[in-house]
Amino acid sequence: MLRILLPIASALLIIVGSFSSQNQKPEFHLNTVNGVIGDISYEKEFGVEVDASVSEETRIKTHLQYVIEILKDTETHHLNTDQEKNRKHIITLLKEYIDAGEFPQNHHFKNRRPVFIDRDGNLCAVGYLIARTKGLEAAQRINRDHKFDYIKDIDPKLINGWLAENGLTQKEAAMIQPFYGPIENKVNRNNIETEYAIGSSLLAGAQLGALSYSLLTNNSPSDIKKISVFNSALGAASLTLGLVNLDNRYSETSSPAPEQPCICWTTTTTYTNKARTQLSIANIAVGTASLIYNSFRFFSAPQKEEPSKFNVSATQLYDPSSGQTAPALSLSMKF
Repeated sequence: MLRILLPIASALLIIVGSFSSQNQKPEFHLNTVNGVIGDISYEKEFGVEVDASVSEETRIKTHLQYVIEILKDTETHHLNTDQEKNRKHIITLLKEYIDAGEFPQNHHFKNRRPVFIDRDGNLCAVGYLIARTKGLEAAQRINRDHKFDYIKDIDPKLINGWLAENGLTQKEAAMIQPFYGPIENKVNRNNIETEYAIGSSLLAGAQLGALSYSLLTNNSPSDIKKISVFNSALGAASLTLGLVNLDNRYSETSSPAPEQPCICWTTTTTYTNKARTQLSIANIAVGTASLIYNSFRFFSAPQKEEPSKFNVSATQLYDPSSGQTAPALSLSMKF
């Protein structure tokens, strides 16, 4: 009985194991430069995690160069002579593709995504390899139905024959396939509106005039405080005007008609104005300096009127020769 049960139990374990292995899908890295190996290429090359400051070209080139090394180090003893020869040719073509640097752009999605051939005719890495080995028409045929698809989702009839002919596995092709980041156009208008320029000039001129008046005239403590309050108000206006207009960036999103249905077909354009930003910084600097200086003058002004430095008073003048006194004026000056 035990001899009968053991084979049955072993068969059941094999069946269960096969089902579980089929249900366990390999890890797929979304929103990275590649779905199979993620961003490991950049981390290996530079020793840090990739961030938004890294250019798209650097990410793509670093990834593809890393994949080339993997392809070269992979055992190929199972391949026949033609497959090995074709595989080496594929690696050479991939190097040429990296050097050319003509990568497609993602004008369609807000997250990283494959783009087989973009609207300007630039081919992805896999598309380029197919075009160079099977002809551009073969790549365009895949692009018609699988423009944004991952390698694993492309119709096997369109790609499996090419993979076998060139000694590549589906996983290796998926490893080659880059994901491209969303395109954000940046435009610098670099102009200052007339109203903003005039307002800034009037405020600066008024502060300069009031400051000159307070320094060139002899003012009483009460006048000094009034002028300081007036100048502080002008400084606060300049500071506020600069802060309000400092961040002048704004974005516009357009949705042109897509080549095929895609809910994320958008293009974002960010507009900036460096000249206006520089004027805003100047307004902030002038306003802050005016506030500090006039606050100091206000609080350091005398609390009451000081007596005049030049005094005239009545006195008596004594004449020794006659022994008499006579009225006189006494003049004094404080230094």
